[in-house]
Amino acid sequence: MVKDAAGEAVAGAFVKAKNGERRLTFLAISQDQGRYRLTDLPPGKYKVQGIGGGFQSDSPAAVELAEGQEVSANLTLDGRQPDMPKPLAPSDLEGMLPEGPGKMLVKSRCTTCHGLEQPIRHRGSWDHWEHVVTAMLGARTLSAQDRDTLVSYLTNNFGEDKPSLIPEPLQASHLSKTGVKGVAAKYRVMEYALPAGVAPHDQTADSEGIAWVSERLGNHLGRFDPQTLTYTRIPLPESEAGAMMTAIEVDAQGHVWVIDGGPNNRLLRYDPKTQKFTVYPGPGGSFNTIRFLPDGSVWGSNLTGNKVVKLDPATGKFTNYVVPSGVQAKKSMRPYGMAVDGNGKLWFAEEGSNKVGKLDPKTGEIGEFVLPVAEDARPKRMSTDSQGNVWMGIWLANKLVKIDHRTDKFTYFTPPTNNSGPYSVSVDTRRNLVWFSEQMADKLARFDPRTNTFVEYTLPTLNSNVRRIQVDPSRPNRVWFSGGGISYDKLGYVEALD
Repeated sequence: MVKDAAGEAVAGAFVKAKNGERRLTFLAISQDQGRYRLTDLPPGKYKVQGIGGGFQSDSPAAVELAEGQEVSANLTLDGRQPDMPKPLAPSDLEGMLPEGPGKMLVKSRCTTCHGLEQPIRHRGSWDHWEHVVTAMLGARTLSAQDRDTLVSYLTNNFGEDKPSLIPEPLQASHLSKTGVKGVAAKYRVMEYALPAGVAPHDQTADSEGIAWVSERLGNHLGRFDPQTLTYTRIPLPESEAGAMMTAIEVDAQGHVWVIDGGPNNRLLRYDPKTQKFTVYPGPGGSFNTIRFLPDGSVWGSNLTGNKVVKLDPATGKFTNYVVPSGVQAKKSMRPYGMAVDGNGKLWFAEEGSNKVGKLDPKTGEIGEFVLPVAEDARPKRMSTDSQGNVWMGIWLANKLVKIDHRTDKFTYFTPPTNNSGPYSVSVDTRRNLVWFSEQMADKLARFDPRTNTFVEYTLPTLNSNVRRIQVDPSRPNRVWFSGGGISYDKLGYVEALD
C-alpha cells in the first residue's frame, strides 16, 4: 500500500521496483485505497519506491522475493519529489565545449541526429569514442585526419576520467506530480538494462513475442525472452570494421533483418531456427527503416543517400530509387520512416524537409506531398493500420498524422502533452489502436481513431529517448520500446491493462 506522510492512502502514485542483479526495473500505478500490484517478477532482491503528489519514499523498501511467493511492502511518501531541471539552451551547451582542434567538428558533425548534450554528457575511452565516431551518421564523409582530430578532442575532453559538466537530474523528477487517473493508471512497465555502451538503436518483436535488438555499437544482435527475462547476444559475421547497426525488422517467415550500414556496408538476415546469418553486401549506406512487400522484396530508407533501396533476396541485387526533390536541391531529403499502405504503395518520411514521399514499387515512380506544418517539422516514423492507412509522427510539430491510402488525405492530431516529440509509430491492428513514442516527454501514447482520444503512459527512466516502438504481435496490449543514441542502454515494454 502507498500512503502519504499523514498515513492516508494515495491512489495514482508511481511504484518502481528495481532488481539490480537481474538488471530489471518494473513500474506500476497504485489504485484505490493506495493498493498496488507488481506481477510476474522473478525471484530476487528488490528496492521498491513510491512517487506521487510531489512526494516520494526517500528510503526504498527492501524486499526479497522467492519463487512463487507473494510479498507485501508498504510505502510512505515522506520526502519531496525532485523537480525537473531547466533545459539547457544551445548556447549553454556550446559554452561547455572546450576550445581546441575538434570543437568545430563536434558542432558540425556530431549533431545530425541529436543535440550537443549527448556527446557532452557521455564519457568513454579512445577506443570507445573511435567506435562512436566511425558509427555515426555521415562518418564516411570524414577524412582520416578529421576523424582522428574528432576522436582526440572527444577523448581528451570527455574521457572516462573526466568529471561530468552536466548535473545528472534525479530519476523521479520527470514523473507527474499529480495523481495518475482513469485508463492512464491501468498499465505496467518492464525495463531491462542492456550491457553498458551497446547503444541500442532499434528493436522489433517476432510472432512469438521475442524482442530483437540492433546494438549500434555492440557488434551483436540482441535477443530478449520476456518469459525468462533474459538477454542473449549473438555475434555478427566477421567483418573488417565494427558494426553500425540501425534498422531491424522481422519478416513473415520469422527471419530477422538488420542493416550494418557503416564501413561494412551490408544487410544481414538471421534465421533463428538455424542460427545462421546470410550476408547481402553493398546496400550503399545505412537504413533507418526496413519494410517487406508480398513479393519477397526488402526495402530500406537510406537517410544520407537520398534514396529508397530495394533488395531482391533471390539475386542479391540492390535497386535505388532517388528522391526527386533531393536531386533538385542537391542534398539528401533524408528518407526516414516507411510504411506499406493498403494499395501496396510504399510511403516514406522526408526527415530533411517537410515532405512525405509515395513510391509505386511497380513503376518506381515517386510522388511527394508537402506537409502544411511549421518549418523544420521533422517527420519521423510510420506504421499501417488494419484498413491500410498510414500513420506518422511529426517530431518538432508535435503531431500525429493519418494518411488515407484511398484519397491521400492527411489528417492531423495533437497529443495532450506540449512539445512531446511524436517519433515512432506502431499500430495494434487487432483493435486499430495507434501507439507512438513521445520522445521528448519520456512517454508512450495510445490514440483511438474511433473516439479521437489519447492515453499517455509515463516511462520509469528519465531521458529514455525512445526512437523505436513495436506492438507485440503475440499480445498487442504489450508495446516494446528502445532508446537511441549512446546514453540509454535499455529495452522494455509497456503493457496496457484496460
